[in-house]
Amino acid sequence: FFFLMIRRPPRSTQSRSSAASDVYKRQVSTQSTWGYFKGHPVFKQREGVSGCKEFDGEDLDYDARSKHLKGQQKQWLKEQMRENELKRQQEKEEERIYSIQTLELNRMRGMLHDDFQIKKREITTTLKDENLLLVSFLAKKS
Repeated sequence: FFFLMIRRPPRSTQSRSSAASDVYKRQVSTQSTWGYFKGHPVFKQREGVSGCKEFDGEDLDYDARSKHLKGQQKQWLKEQMRENELKRQQEKEEERIYSIQTLELNRMRGMLHDDFQIKKREITTTLKDENLLLVSFLAKKS
């Protein structure tokens, strides 16, 4: 007798255990086919220009990527240097402005002190004059 076996398609929502077992089955079949190495992600890229096979795990873009990364690092360093220079310039400008403000405040304080001394002298001389007048007035009265 001839038996025809029809495989039913997988259910759309598998339980976790069956999904995990499917992944495990695929891993076992991959290991048995390719040994312990993973298959190349794009099989057509396995052959290089010379017709030599590309080894699994070989990184053909390493030089270009390292050059790009070095260029990126260089650009970042330049940006950091520029930011540091701008920061130094800003600090220098702030110090200059602070010194100008300090000089102006000291000048104003000096002017106020001078005005105060002048007024104090005027008040003192006026008070002395009034006291002398009062003494002379009291002396005439007695």
